Amino acid sequence: MTTLTKIDGREIRGAVFTQPNLAWSFADGAIPPQRVMLGDIIDDQPRWWVVTPADAARLERAGYEYAPR
Repeated sequence: MTTLTKIDGREIRGAVFTQPNLAWSFADGAIPPQRVMLGDIIDDQPRWWVVTPADAARLERAGYEYAPR
């Protein structure tokens, strides 16, 4: 797991993917369940973040979006 960002002083950690199908495959097989979020764009390459449901809610409140399937 990688630190993705900080929200209110709390590190948000998760897995980072450059292809949405890989992010969804990882999230679908994860125990406990995970969520896929649209992450930051780095060097014109979008990122998909796989995080816990609690961290996904924190990211959404901070302006990030759930990834469409």
